[in-house]
Amino acid sequence: MFPRNRWVAAVAGGALLIPASESAADAAVKMFHPGQRVQVASGAHAGKVARVDGLVVRDSAGRERAVRFAALSGKARSGVRAGARVRLSGGQAARVVGLRLRVGNRRIGRYRPGQLVPARPTRPSAGTPSSSDDRPTTMPPAQDRQEPTTAPTTSTTPTRPTIPAKPSGGSGSPGAPSSSGSTPSQPAPEPQPQPAPEPQPQPDPEPQPQPQPQPDPEPQPQPQPQPQPDPEPQPEPQPEPQPQPQPDPEPQPQPQPPADSPFVFGGGNWPGAGWAPYSASSPFNTPITDPVVHPQSTQLVANSLGASGKPRTLIVSPAPSHDYQHPIYYATASDPLMTIQAGSYALTGRQIRVPATAVAAGGGDGHMSIVQPDGWVYELWQVSKSGSTLKASTAYRQRYDGPGVVTPEDVKRDPTIGGATAPYFGGHAGIIRAAELAAGRIDHALFVTIPAGSRDTSFGFGVQAPGASGRGGSGSFVWPAFKGDAAADGVRPPMGARFWLDMTDQEIAQSGAPGWEQAIARAVAHYGAYFGDTGGDGFAFQAESSVMYTSYGKPDPYAAIAAQYGIRKDAEWGYGFAFSGRIPWSSRLRAIAPPPKP
Repeated sequence: MFPRNRWVAAVAGGALLIPASESAADAAVKMFHPGQRVQVASGAHAGKVARVDGLVVRDSAGRERAVRFAALSGKARSGVRAGARVRLSGGQAARVVGLRLRVGNRRIGRYRPGQLVPARPTRPSAGTPSSSDDRPTTMPPAQDRQEPTTAPTTSTTPTRPTIPAKPSGGSGSPGAPSSSGSTPSQPAPEPQPQPAPEPQPQPDPEPQPQPQPQPDPEPQPQPQPQPQPDPEPQPEPQPEPQPQPQPDPEPQPQPQPPADSPFVFGGGNWPGAGWAPYSASSPFNTPITDPVVHPQSTQLVANSLGASGKPRTLIVSPAPSHDYQHPIYYATASDPLMTIQAGSYALTGRQIRVPATAVAAGGGDGHMSIVQPDGWVYELWQVSKSGSTLKASTAYRQRYDGPGVVTPEDVKRDPTIGGATAPYFGGHAGIIRAAELAAGRIDHALFVTIPAGSRDTSFGFGVQAPGASGRGGSGSFVWPAFKGDAAADGVRPPMGARFWLDMTDQEIAQSGAPGWEQAIARAVAHYGAYFGDTGGDGFAFQAESSVMYTSYGKPDPYAAIAAQYGIRKDAEWGYGFAFSGRIPWSSRLRAIAPPPKP
Protein backbone atom coordinates (compact mmCIF):
# COMPACT_ATOMS: atom_id res chain seq x y z
CA MET A 1 0.00 0.00 0.00
CA PHE A 2 1.12 3.51 -0.62
CA PRO A 3 1.44 6.03 2.26
CA ARG A 4 -1.49 8.41 2.59
CA ASN A 5 0.66 11.53 2.51
CA ARG A 6 2.04 10.82 -0.96
CA TRP A 7 0.89 11.17 -4.53
CA VAL A 8 1.69 8.19 -6.73
CA ALA A 9 2.77 8.96 -10.29
CA ALA A 10 3.86 6.46 -12.91
CA VAL A 11 7.32 7.20 -14.25
CA ALA A 12 9.19 5.06 -16.78
CA GLY A 13 6.88 2.13 -16.10
CA GLY A 14 7.27 2.25 -12.32
CA ALA A 15 5.78 4.26 -9.45
CA LEU A 16 7.26 7.55 -8.29
CA LEU A 17 6.24 8.91 -4.86
CA ILE A 18 5.65 12.64 -4.86
CA PRO A 19 5.28 14.55 -1.55
CA ALA A 20 1.70 15.55 -0.77
CA SER A 21 2.74 19.19 -0.81
CA GLU A 22 2.88 18.89 -4.60
CA SER A 23 -0.27 18.75 -6.70
CA ALA A 24 -0.90 16.10 -9.33
CA ALA A 25 -0.33 18.71 -12.02
CA ASP A 26 3.03 19.59 -10.44
CA ALA A 27 3.99 15.93 -10.50
CA ALA A 28 2.94 15.60 -14.12
CA VAL A 29 5.35 18.26 -15.30
CA LYS A 30 8.39 17.64 -13.09
CA MET A 31 10.23 15.31 -15.39
CA PHE A 32 9.55 13.60 -18.72
CA HIS A 33 10.98 10.14 -19.33
CA PRO A 34 10.86 7.77 -22.30
CA GLY A 35 7.89 5.45 -21.83
CA GLN A 36 6.53 7.46 -18.89
CA ARG A 37 2.85 6.81 -18.17
CA VAL A 38 0.54 9.82 -17.87
CA GLN A 39 -3.20 10.39 -17.95
CA VAL A 40 -4.78 12.82 -20.41
CA ALA A 41 -6.88 15.34 -18.49
CA SER A 42 -8.62 17.10 -21.37
CA GLY A 43 -9.46 16.72 -25.03
CA ALA A 44 -10.75 13.89 -27.17
CA HIS A 45 -8.61 11.39 -25.28
CA ALA A 46 -9.47 12.67 -21.79
CA GLY A 47 -9.14 9.93 -19.18
CA LYS A 48 -6.88 7.75 -21.28
CA VAL A 49 -3.60 6.52 -19.86
CA ALA A 50 -0.82 6.95 -22.39
CA ARG A 51 2.90 6.54 -22.67
CA VAL A 52 5.38 9.28 -23.51
CA ASP A 53 6.51 8.59 -27.10
CA GLY A 54 8.61 11.72 -27.55
CA LEU A 55 9.00 15.40 -26.70
CA VAL A 56 7.65 18.57 -28.32
CA VAL A 57 10.42 21.19 -28.46
CA ARG A 58 10.52 24.80 -29.63
CA ASP A 59 13.67 26.18 -31.24
CA SER A 60 15.06 29.71 -31.06
CA ALA A 61 12.96 30.75 -34.06
CA GLY A 62 9.75 29.69 -32.28
CA ARG A 63 9.20 26.63 -34.46
CA GLU A 64 7.86 23.51 -32.78
CA ARG A 65 8.46 19.88 -33.67
CA ALA A 66 8.31 16.46 -32.08
CA VAL A 67 11.57 14.62 -31.35
CA ARG A 68 12.46 11.31 -29.79
CA PHE A 69 14.53 11.22 -26.60
CA ALA A 70 17.28 9.56 -28.67
CA ALA A 71 17.55 12.80 -30.67
CA LEU A 72 18.68 14.69 -27.54
CA SER A 73 22.31 14.91 -26.47
CA GLY A 74 23.72 13.99 -23.08
CA LYS A 75 21.73 12.95 -20.01
CA ALA A 76 18.53 14.47 -21.42
CA ARG A 77 18.05 11.24 -23.35
CA SER A 78 16.96 9.47 -20.17
CA GLY A 79 14.75 12.26 -18.81
CA VAL A 80 14.24 16.02 -18.91
CA ARG A 81 12.25 18.65 -17.03
CA ALA A 82 9.34 20.55 -18.56
CA GLY A 83 10.58 23.87 -19.87
CA ALA A 84 14.20 22.74 -19.84
CA ARG A 85 16.59 23.84 -22.55
CA VAL A 86 18.04 20.89 -24.40
CA ARG A 87 20.45 20.36 -27.24
CA LEU A 88 19.53 18.10 -30.12
CA SER A 89 22.01 15.61 -31.51
CA GLY A 90 22.60 17.91 -34.48
CA GLY A 91 23.69 20.70 -32.11
CA GLN A 92 20.54 22.86 -32.24
CA ALA A 93 19.28 24.33 -28.96
CA ALA A 94 15.58 24.02 -28.08
CA ARG A 95 13.19 24.21 -25.15
CA VAL A 96 10.88 21.39 -24.02
CA VAL A 97 7.23 22.55 -24.28
CA GLY A 98 5.20 19.33 -24.37
CA LEU A 99 4.92 15.62 -24.98
CA ARG A 100 3.96 13.32 -27.81
CA LEU A 101 1.85 10.42 -26.51
CA ARG A 102 0.76 7.00 -27.64
CA VAL A 103 -1.77 4.45 -26.48
CA GLY A 104 -0.57 0.95 -27.31
CA ASN A 105 0.93 1.21 -30.80
CA ARG A 106 -1.11 4.30 -31.82
CA ARG A 107 0.04 7.87 -31.37
CA ILE A 108 -2.73 10.12 -30.05
CA GLY A 109 -1.12 13.51 -30.55
CA ARG A 110 0.90 16.18 -28.80
CA TYR A 111 0.03 17.68 -25.41
CA ARG A 112 1.13 20.49 -23.13
CA PRO A 113 2.01 19.55 -19.53
CA GLY A 114 -1.13 21.34 -18.29
CA GLN A 115 -3.29 18.87 -20.23
CA LEU A 116 -1.86 15.89 -18.33
CA VAL A 117 -1.93 14.46 -14.83
CA PRO A 118 0.03 11.54 -13.38
CA ALA A 119 -1.28 8.07 -14.16
CA ARG A 120 -2.22 6.96 -10.67
CA PRO A 121 -2.27 3.16 -10.22
CA THR A 122 -5.27 1.27 -8.87
CA ARG A 123 -5.07 -1.47 -6.24
CA PRO A 124 -3.88 -4.80 -7.61
CA SER A 125 -7.28 -6.25 -6.76
CA ALA A 126 -9.08 -3.83 -9.07
CA GLY A 127 -11.10 -5.06 -12.05
CA THR A 128 -9.98 -5.57 -15.59
CA PRO A 129 -7.71 -3.03 -17.25
CA SER A 130 -9.25 0.06 -18.79
CA SER A 131 -10.09 0.11 -22.45
CA SER A 132 -7.82 3.14 -22.56
CA ASP A 133 -4.92 1.00 -21.31
CA ASP A 134 -1.74 2.08 -23.02
CA ARG A 135 0.07 -1.23 -22.91
CA PRO A 136 1.84 -2.09 -26.15
CA THR A 137 1.17 -5.35 -27.94
CA THR A 138 4.29 -6.91 -26.43
CA MET A 139 4.31 -8.06 -22.78
CA PRO A 140 5.09 -5.11 -20.46
CA PRO A 141 7.62 -5.22 -17.60
CA ALA A 142 6.67 -7.11 -14.48
CA GLN A 143 5.83 -3.98 -12.54
CA ASP A 144 3.34 -2.97 -15.26
CA ARG A 145 1.65 -6.37 -15.09
CA GLN A 146 1.28 -6.07 -11.31
CA GLU A 147 -0.03 -2.55 -11.44
CA PRO A 148 -3.22 -1.90 -13.44
CA THR A 149 -3.37 1.48 -15.04
CA THR A 150 -6.54 3.52 -14.55
CA ALA A 151 -9.85 2.14 -13.35
CA PRO A 152 -11.89 0.46 -16.09
CA THR A 153 -12.97 2.82 -18.81
CA THR A 154 -16.54 2.25 -19.88
CA SER A 155 -18.31 3.61 -22.91
CA THR A 156 -20.69 5.99 -21.23
CA THR A 157 -23.62 7.71 -22.84
CA PRO A 158 -23.18 11.39 -23.71
CA THR A 159 -23.41 13.83 -20.85
CA ARG A 160 -24.08 16.88 -23.10
CA PRO A 161 -27.50 17.23 -24.63
CA THR A 162 -26.30 17.87 -28.18
CA ILE A 163 -22.73 16.54 -28.18
CA PRO A 164 -21.91 13.06 -26.89
CA ALA A 165 -18.99 13.06 -24.51
CA LYS A 166 -16.05 10.85 -25.36
CA PRO A 167 -15.63 7.85 -23.06
CA SER A 168 -13.47 8.77 -20.17
CA GLY A 169 -11.50 6.54 -17.90
CA GLY A 170 -11.64 6.98 -14.14
CA SER A 171 -8.46 7.28 -12.16
CA GLY A 172 -7.57 4.92 -9.38
CA SER A 173 -6.99 6.17 -5.84
CA PRO A 174 -3.83 5.62 -3.77
CA GLY A 175 -3.81 2.63 -1.48
CA ALA A 176 -4.67 2.98 2.19
CA PRO A 177 -1.78 3.95 4.54
CA SER A 178 0.19 1.04 5.92
CA SER A 179 -0.13 0.46 9.69
CA SER A 180 2.96 0.51 11.90
CA GLY A 181 3.71 -1.54 15.04
CA SER A 182 2.27 -0.73 18.49
CA THR A 183 3.51 2.48 20.04
CA PRO A 184 4.06 0.94 23.54
CA SER A 185 7.03 -0.99 22.21
CA GLN A 186 8.64 2.29 21.26
CA PRO A 187 8.84 3.77 24.77
CA ALA A 188 11.28 1.05 25.82
CA PRO A 189 13.58 2.01 23.02
CA GLU A 190 13.09 5.65 23.96
CA PRO A 191 16.10 5.19 26.18
CA GLN A 192 17.62 5.59 22.80
CA PRO A 193 19.93 7.99 24.47
CA GLN A 194 21.98 4.97 23.46
CA PRO A 195 22.42 6.90 20.24
CA ALA A 196 24.97 8.65 22.43
CA PRO A 197 26.76 5.32 22.78
CA GLU A 198 26.43 5.05 19.04
CA PRO A 199 29.07 7.69 18.81
CA GLN A 200 31.08 5.15 20.91
CA PRO A 201 31.06 2.95 17.85
CA GLN A 202 34.39 4.72 17.64
CA PRO A 203 33.40 6.02 14.30
CA ASP A 204 35.35 8.92 15.77
CA PRO A 205 38.33 6.66 16.24
CA GLU A 206 37.70 5.33 12.77
CA PRO A 207 38.70 8.72 11.59
CA GLN A 208 42.03 7.73 13.27
CA PRO A 209 42.56 5.32 10.48
CA GLN A 210 41.89 8.37 8.40
CA PRO A 211 44.90 10.05 9.93
CA GLN A 212 46.68 6.91 8.77
CA PRO A 213 46.23 8.72 5.53
CA GLN A 214 49.84 7.74 5.50
CA PRO A 215 48.59 8.06 2.00
CA ASP A 216 50.40 11.34 2.77
CA PRO A 217 53.45 9.22 2.45
CA GLU A 218 51.71 7.76 -0.53
CA PRO A 219 52.36 11.11 -2.07
CA GLN A 220 55.84 9.55 -2.14
CA PRO A 221 54.51 7.58 -5.07
CA GLN A 222 53.51 11.01 -6.14
CA PRO A 223 57.20 11.47 -6.62
CA GLN A 224 56.07 13.02 -9.75
CA PRO A 225 55.81 9.70 -11.36
CA GLN A 226 52.16 10.45 -10.77
CA PRO A 227 52.60 13.54 -12.88
CA GLN A 228 53.33 10.85 -15.42
CA PRO A 229 49.54 10.78 -15.65
CA ASP A 230 50.42 13.88 -17.62
CA PRO A 231 50.32 11.35 -20.38
CA GLU A 232 46.88 10.54 -19.01
CA PRO A 233 45.78 13.91 -20.33
CA GLN A 234 46.40 12.03 -23.57
CA PRO A 235 43.01 10.51 -22.93
CA GLU A 236 41.87 14.11 -22.93
CA PRO A 237 42.81 14.17 -26.56
CA GLN A 238 40.41 11.27 -26.51
CA PRO A 239 37.91 14.01 -27.08
CA GLU A 240 37.96 11.72 -30.01
CA PRO A 241 34.82 10.83 -28.10
CA GLN A 242 33.81 14.12 -29.64
CA PRO A 243 32.95 11.77 -32.42
CA GLN A 244 30.32 10.92 -29.84
CA PRO A 245 28.61 13.68 -31.72
CA GLN A 246 28.25 10.59 -33.86
CA PRO A 247 24.72 11.32 -32.75
CA ASP A 248 25.13 13.38 -35.91
CA PRO A 249 24.79 10.01 -37.59
CA GLU A 250 21.74 9.48 -35.40
CA PRO A 251 19.87 11.90 -37.61
CA GLN A 252 20.53 9.29 -40.30
CA PRO A 253 17.81 7.09 -38.88
CA GLN A 254 15.51 10.11 -38.88
CA PRO A 255 15.02 10.01 -42.64
CA GLN A 256 13.44 6.61 -42.12
CA PRO A 257 9.72 7.32 -41.86
CA PRO A 258 8.26 8.23 -39.52
CA ALA A 259 10.90 10.84 -38.64
CA ASP A 260 11.09 13.51 -35.98
CA SER A 261 12.00 16.37 -38.31
CA PRO A 262 9.90 17.26 -41.35
CA PHE A 263 12.98 18.38 -43.27
CA VAL A 264 14.95 15.13 -43.46
CA PHE A 265 12.86 13.57 -46.22
CA GLY A 266 13.74 13.63 -49.89
CA GLY A 267 15.49 11.55 -52.47
CA GLY A 268 12.76 8.93 -52.31
CA ASN A 269 12.24 9.00 -48.53
CA TRP A 270 8.78 9.92 -47.25
CA PRO A 271 7.20 10.19 -43.79
CA GLY A 272 5.29 7.21 -42.46
CA ALA A 273 1.95 6.86 -40.70
CA GLY A 274 1.71 8.58 -37.32
CA TRP A 275 3.63 11.63 -38.57
CA ALA A 276 1.82 14.87 -39.40
CA PRO A 277 3.07 18.11 -41.01
CA TYR A 278 2.92 21.51 -39.29
CA SER A 279 3.14 22.44 -35.61
CA ALA A 280 1.32 20.77 -32.73
CA SER A 281 -0.81 23.91 -32.35
CA SER A 282 -1.97 23.87 -35.99
CA PRO A 283 -5.77 23.76 -36.38
CA PHE A 284 -5.19 20.59 -38.40
CA ASN A 285 -3.34 18.91 -35.50
CA THR A 286 -5.68 20.04 -32.71
CA PRO A 287 -8.16 17.40 -31.50
CA ILE A 288 -11.80 18.39 -31.12
CA THR A 289 -12.82 19.00 -27.52
CA ASP A 290 -16.27 20.13 -26.35
CA PRO A 291 -17.59 20.88 -29.86
CA VAL A 292 -20.31 23.51 -30.25
CA VAL A 293 -22.80 22.37 -32.89
CA HIS A 294 -23.97 25.12 -35.25
CA PRO A 295 -27.71 25.94 -34.93
CA GLN A 296 -28.18 25.25 -38.67
CA SER A 297 -25.98 22.16 -38.72
CA THR A 298 -28.59 19.89 -40.33
CA GLN A 299 -29.07 22.16 -43.37
CA LEU A 300 -25.36 22.95 -43.67
CA VAL A 301 -24.50 19.24 -43.72
CA ALA A 302 -27.29 18.36 -46.17
CA ASN A 303 -26.20 21.05 -48.65
CA SER A 304 -22.57 19.91 -48.35
CA LEU A 305 -23.02 16.11 -48.56
CA GLY A 306 -25.35 16.27 -51.53
CA ALA A 307 -28.07 13.82 -52.52
CA SER A 308 -26.06 10.67 -51.79
CA GLY A 309 -25.84 11.42 -48.08
CA LYS A 310 -22.23 10.22 -47.95
CA PRO A 311 -18.80 11.41 -49.15
CA ARG A 312 -17.89 11.08 -52.80
CA THR A 313 -15.60 8.26 -53.92
CA LEU A 314 -11.98 8.96 -52.95
CA ILE A 315 -10.10 9.05 -56.27
CA VAL A 316 -6.35 8.32 -56.33
CA SER A 317 -3.86 7.78 -59.17
CA PRO A 318 -6.15 9.01 -61.99
CA ALA A 319 -4.98 9.78 -65.49
CA PRO A 320 -2.90 13.02 -65.49
CA SER A 321 -5.72 15.16 -66.90
CA HIS A 322 -7.91 14.27 -63.89
CA ASP A 323 -5.20 14.77 -61.24
CA TYR A 324 -6.35 17.69 -59.09
CA GLN A 325 -4.48 16.39 -56.06
CA HIS A 326 -1.52 17.79 -54.18
CA PRO A 327 2.00 16.40 -54.79
CA ILE A 328 4.50 17.40 -52.10
CA TYR A 329 8.24 17.17 -52.79
CA TYR A 330 11.05 17.28 -50.23
CA ALA A 331 14.11 18.97 -51.70
CA THR A 332 17.66 18.29 -50.56
CA ALA A 333 20.71 20.55 -50.63
CA SER A 334 21.99 18.68 -53.68
CA ASP A 335 18.87 19.17 -55.80
CA PRO A 336 19.07 21.64 -58.74
CA LEU A 337 18.34 25.32 -58.24
CA MET A 338 15.39 26.69 -60.20
CA THR A 339 14.12 30.26 -60.53
CA ILE A 340 10.46 31.04 -59.84
CA GLN A 341 8.66 33.04 -62.52
CA ALA A 342 5.20 34.06 -61.26
CA GLY A 343 4.40 37.44 -62.76
CA SER A 344 3.87 40.15 -60.15
CA TYR A 345 4.09 37.80 -57.16
CA ALA A 346 6.80 38.71 -54.65
CA LEU A 347 8.54 35.34 -55.07
CA THR A 348 9.32 35.99 -58.74
CA GLY A 349 13.09 35.70 -59.19
CA ARG A 350 13.55 33.60 -56.04
CA GLN A 351 15.74 30.52 -56.49
CA ILE A 352 14.78 27.32 -54.71
CA ARG A 353 15.86 23.67 -54.72
CA VAL A 354 13.60 21.41 -56.80
CA PRO A 355 14.06 17.64 -57.26
CA ALA A 356 15.00 17.04 -60.90
CA THR A 357 12.17 14.52 -61.38
CA ALA A 358 9.44 16.61 -59.69
CA VAL A 359 6.30 17.21 -61.75
CA ALA A 360 3.09 19.07 -60.94
CA ALA A 361 -0.33 17.41 -60.76
CA GLY A 362 -1.64 17.05 -64.30
CA GLY A 363 -5.12 18.57 -63.81
CA GLY A 364 -6.03 22.19 -64.45
CA ASP A 365 -4.96 23.26 -60.94
CA GLY A 366 -1.42 21.97 -61.51
CA HIS A 367 -0.54 21.98 -57.80
CA MET A 368 3.02 21.52 -56.59
CA SER A 369 4.55 22.08 -53.13
CA ILE A 370 8.32 21.91 -52.54
CA VAL A 371 9.67 21.74 -48.98
CA GLN A 372 13.12 23.30 -48.71
CA PRO A 373 15.90 22.04 -46.40
CA ASP A 374 15.51 25.22 -44.30
CA GLY A 375 11.83 24.49 -43.55
CA TRP A 376 10.10 26.86 -45.99
CA VAL A 377 7.55 25.21 -48.26
CA TYR A 378 6.84 26.88 -51.60
CA GLU A 379 3.17 26.55 -52.63
CA LEU A 380 2.65 26.86 -56.38
CA TRP A 381 -0.46 26.69 -58.58
CA GLN A 382 -0.64 25.95 -62.30
CA VAL A 383 3.01 24.99 -62.46
CA SER A 384 5.19 24.13 -65.45
CA LYS A 385 8.95 23.63 -65.78
CA SER A 386 11.06 25.13 -68.54
CA GLY A 387 14.79 24.52 -68.25
CA SER A 388 15.87 26.07 -64.95
CA THR A 389 12.67 28.15 -64.67
CA LEU A 390 9.66 27.16 -62.59
CA LYS A 391 6.63 28.96 -64.00
CA ALA A 392 3.47 29.38 -61.89
CA SER A 393 0.26 31.39 -61.98
CA THR A 394 0.35 31.72 -58.17
CA ALA A 395 3.39 31.49 -55.90
CA TYR A 396 3.52 31.82 -52.13
CA ARG A 397 5.38 30.23 -49.27
CA GLN A 398 4.86 29.39 -45.59
CA ARG A 399 6.65 27.50 -42.84
CA TYR A 400 6.31 23.71 -42.95
CA ASP A 401 6.74 23.64 -39.17
CA GLY A 402 4.24 26.48 -38.73
CA PRO A 403 0.44 26.30 -38.32
CA GLY A 404 -0.35 25.33 -41.94
CA VAL A 405 -2.68 28.35 -42.22
CA VAL A 406 -2.17 32.08 -42.86
CA THR A 407 -3.28 35.14 -40.87
CA PRO A 408 -3.61 38.81 -41.94
CA GLU A 409 -0.65 39.58 -39.67
CA ASP A 410 1.48 37.08 -41.62
CA VAL A 411 0.85 38.70 -45.00
CA LYS A 412 1.38 42.22 -43.64
CA ARG A 413 4.74 41.15 -42.23
CA ASP A 414 5.87 39.24 -45.33
CA PRO A 415 4.15 39.56 -48.74
CA THR A 416 5.67 36.24 -49.87
CA ILE A 417 3.48 34.38 -47.36
CA GLY A 418 0.24 32.83 -48.60
CA GLY A 419 -1.07 29.60 -50.08
CA ALA A 420 -1.95 27.89 -53.33
CA THR A 421 -5.35 26.72 -52.07
CA ALA A 422 -8.38 29.04 -51.98
CA PRO A 423 -8.35 29.55 -48.16
CA TYR A 424 -4.50 29.66 -48.06
CA PHE A 425 -4.30 26.32 -46.24
CA GLY A 426 -0.88 24.72 -46.61
CA GLY A 427 -0.55 22.32 -49.54
CA HIS A 428 -0.23 19.36 -47.17
CA ALA A 429 -2.92 20.50 -44.73
CA GLY A 430 -5.61 17.84 -44.30
CA ILE A 431 -4.29 15.67 -47.14
CA ILE A 432 -4.67 11.89 -46.76
CA ARG A 433 -1.26 10.29 -47.31
CA ALA A 434 -0.72 6.85 -48.83
CA ALA A 435 1.17 5.66 -45.70
CA GLU A 436 -1.80 6.66 -43.53
CA LEU A 437 -4.35 4.90 -45.71
CA ALA A 438 -2.22 1.75 -45.72
CA ALA A 439 -1.81 1.79 -41.93
CA GLY A 440 -5.46 2.63 -41.22
CA ARG A 441 -4.58 5.66 -39.06
CA ILE A 442 -4.81 9.39 -39.78
CA ASP A 443 -3.73 11.63 -36.91
CA HIS A 444 -4.89 15.02 -38.19
CA ALA A 445 -7.92 16.88 -39.57
CA LEU A 446 -8.89 16.46 -43.23
CA PHE A 447 -9.31 18.82 -46.18
CA VAL A 448 -12.75 18.62 -47.79
CA THR A 449 -14.23 19.90 -51.06
CA ILE A 450 -17.98 20.71 -51.25
CA PRO A 451 -20.22 22.02 -54.09
CA ALA A 452 -20.23 25.70 -53.01
CA GLY A 453 -19.75 28.00 -50.06
CA SER A 454 -21.72 30.95 -48.73
CA ARG A 455 -21.59 34.56 -49.84
CA ASP A 456 -23.28 36.07 -46.74
CA THR A 457 -22.24 36.34 -43.08
CA SER A 458 -25.26 34.65 -41.47
CA PHE A 459 -23.04 31.76 -40.28
CA GLY A 460 -21.77 33.85 -37.36
CA PHE A 461 -18.77 32.77 -35.24
CA GLY A 462 -16.56 35.57 -36.59
CA VAL A 463 -17.38 34.98 -40.25
CA GLN A 464 -15.86 37.52 -42.68
CA ALA A 465 -17.52 38.97 -45.79
CA PRO A 466 -16.14 38.21 -49.28
CA GLY A 467 -12.95 40.15 -50.02
CA ALA A 468 -12.39 41.19 -46.40
CA SER A 469 -8.84 39.79 -46.41
CA GLY A 470 -7.75 42.18 -49.15
CA ARG A 471 -6.69 39.34 -51.45
CA GLY A 472 -9.94 38.74 -53.31
CA GLY A 473 -12.35 35.83 -53.03
CA SER A 474 -16.06 35.72 -53.87
CA GLY A 475 -17.22 33.82 -50.78
CA SER A 476 -17.41 34.46 -47.06
CA PHE A 477 -14.89 32.77 -44.80
CA VAL A 478 -14.24 31.88 -41.17
CA TRP A 479 -11.10 30.97 -39.21
CA PRO A 480 -8.82 29.21 -40.05
CA ALA A 481 -9.46 30.23 -43.70
CA PHE A 482 -7.78 33.43 -44.94
CA LYS A 483 -10.37 34.03 -47.67
CA GLY A 484 -13.35 32.41 -49.39
CA ASP A 485 -14.33 31.41 -52.92
CA ALA A 486 -17.07 30.01 -55.20
CA ALA A 487 -20.26 30.95 -53.35
CA ALA A 488 -23.93 30.16 -53.94
CA ASP A 489 -27.30 31.01 -52.41
CA GLY A 490 -28.91 29.02 -49.62
CA VAL A 491 -27.78 27.81 -46.20
CA ARG A 492 -24.17 26.97 -46.93
CA PRO A 493 -20.98 27.04 -44.87
CA PRO A 494 -18.33 29.74 -45.30
CA MET A 495 -14.92 28.55 -46.44
CA GLY A 496 -12.92 27.25 -43.46
CA ALA A 497 -16.02 25.80 -41.77
CA ARG A 498 -15.30 22.74 -39.61
CA PHE A 499 -17.23 19.47 -39.75
CA TRP A 500 -17.24 16.75 -37.07
CA LEU A 501 -18.41 13.13 -37.16
CA ASP A 502 -20.32 12.55 -33.93
CA MET A 503 -19.33 8.89 -33.43
CA THR A 504 -17.14 6.98 -30.98
CA ASP A 505 -14.29 4.70 -32.03
CA GLN A 506 -16.35 1.73 -30.88
CA GLU A 507 -19.31 2.71 -33.06
CA ILE A 508 -17.00 3.15 -36.05
CA ALA A 509 -15.34 -0.23 -35.44
CA GLN A 510 -18.73 -1.96 -35.22
CA SER A 511 -20.03 -0.33 -38.41
CA GLY A 512 -18.57 -3.01 -40.68
CA ALA A 513 -17.09 -0.36 -43.01
CA PRO A 514 -13.78 -1.25 -44.68
CA GLY A 515 -10.60 -0.36 -42.80
CA TRP A 516 -9.66 2.58 -45.02
CA GLU A 517 -13.12 4.15 -44.50
CA GLN A 518 -12.92 3.60 -40.75
CA ALA A 519 -9.56 5.42 -40.70
CA ILE A 520 -11.12 8.45 -42.43
CA ALA A 521 -14.15 8.34 -40.10
CA ARG A 522 -11.91 8.26 -36.99
CA ALA A 523 -9.92 11.24 -38.26
CA VAL A 524 -13.11 13.30 -38.74
CA ALA A 525 -14.39 12.15 -35.32
CA HIS A 526 -11.14 13.09 -33.53
CA TYR A 527 -9.90 16.12 -35.50
CA GLY A 528 -12.68 17.15 -37.92
CA ALA A 529 -12.59 18.24 -41.56
CA TYR A 530 -12.17 21.78 -42.92
CA PHE A 531 -13.95 23.14 -46.01
CA GLY A 532 -11.05 24.11 -48.29
CA ASP A 533 -12.23 23.95 -51.92
CA THR A 534 -15.32 23.85 -54.12
CA GLY A 535 -16.35 21.58 -56.97
CA GLY A 536 -18.36 18.49 -57.83
CA ASP A 537 -21.72 17.50 -56.42
CA GLY A 538 -20.87 16.40 -52.89
CA PHE A 539 -18.45 16.01 -50.01
CA ALA A 540 -14.96 14.92 -51.16
CA PHE A 541 -11.75 14.28 -49.25
CA GLN A 542 -8.34 15.00 -50.77
CA ALA A 543 -5.35 12.64 -51.10
CA GLU A 544 -1.72 13.02 -52.12
CA SER A 545 -0.98 12.79 -55.82
CA SER A 546 0.75 9.53 -56.70
CA VAL A 547 3.13 11.38 -59.06
CA MET A 548 5.17 12.45 -56.03
CA TYR A 549 6.16 8.78 -55.76
CA THR A 550 6.20 7.59 -59.36
CA SER A 551 8.27 10.58 -60.50
CA TYR A 552 11.14 9.04 -58.50
CA GLY A 553 10.65 5.73 -60.29
CA LYS A 554 9.00 4.24 -57.19
CA PRO A 555 5.89 2.02 -57.31
CA ASP A 556 2.50 3.69 -56.88
CA PRO A 557 1.75 3.01 -53.18
CA TYR A 558 -2.01 3.16 -53.80
CA ALA A 559 -1.82 0.07 -56.01
CA ALA A 560 -1.04 -2.22 -53.06
CA ILE A 561 -3.73 -0.56 -50.89
CA ALA A 562 -6.34 -0.95 -53.61
CA ALA A 563 -5.39 -4.61 -54.12
CA GLN A 564 -5.94 -5.22 -50.41
CA TYR A 565 -9.58 -4.16 -50.82
CA GLY A 566 -10.14 -5.70 -54.25
CA ILE A 567 -10.30 -2.34 -56.02
CA ARG A 568 -9.33 -2.33 -59.71
CA LYS A 569 -7.79 0.61 -61.53
CA ASP A 570 -9.81 2.49 -64.13
CA ALA A 571 -7.74 3.76 -67.05
CA GLU A 572 -9.21 7.25 -66.70
CA TRP A 573 -10.11 7.66 -63.05
CA GLY A 574 -7.55 5.43 -61.35
CA TYR A 575 -8.47 3.70 -58.09
CA GLY A 576 -11.87 4.57 -56.67
CA PHE A 577 -12.37 4.03 -52.91
CA ALA A 578 -16.18 4.12 -52.74
CA PHE A 579 -17.75 4.81 -49.35
CA SER A 580 -19.82 1.86 -48.18
CA GLY A 581 -22.77 3.66 -46.61
CA ARG A 582 -22.16 1.80 -43.33
CA ILE A 583 -20.99 4.98 -41.62
CA PRO A 584 -24.13 7.13 -41.13
CA TRP A 585 -22.56 10.34 -42.42
CA SER A 586 -25.87 12.10 -43.16
CA SER A 587 -27.22 11.66 -39.62
CA ARG A 588 -23.99 11.88 -37.59
CA LEU A 589 -21.99 14.58 -39.39
CA ARG A 590 -22.18 17.99 -37.70
CA ALA A 591 -21.15 21.53 -38.62
CA ILE A 592 -19.44 22.97 -35.55
CA ALA A 593 -17.93 26.25 -34.36
CA PRO A 594 -14.38 27.11 -35.49
CA PRO A 595 -11.41 26.27 -33.25
CA PRO A 596 -10.06 29.10 -31.07
CA LYS A 597 -7.52 31.41 -32.68
CA PRO A 598 -3.98 31.20 -31.27
